[in-house]
Amino acid sequence: MDSIAALDADVITIETSRSDMELLESFEAFDYPNEIGPGVYDIHSPNVPERGVD
Repeated sequence: MDSIAALDADVITIETSRSDMELLESFEAFDYPNEIGPGVYDIHSPNVPERGVD
């Protein structure tokens, strides 16, 4: 986690679709100082989300 924090990125995005967001707990325990965008859909998934309501 120290190496990730040392990157000093404003926002990082992590893929968590198959882990039930477990990785976020590690960032919380580390007290990550910046923003995190958790991924919901795996880009390698053959599933296409339904279109939202207009």
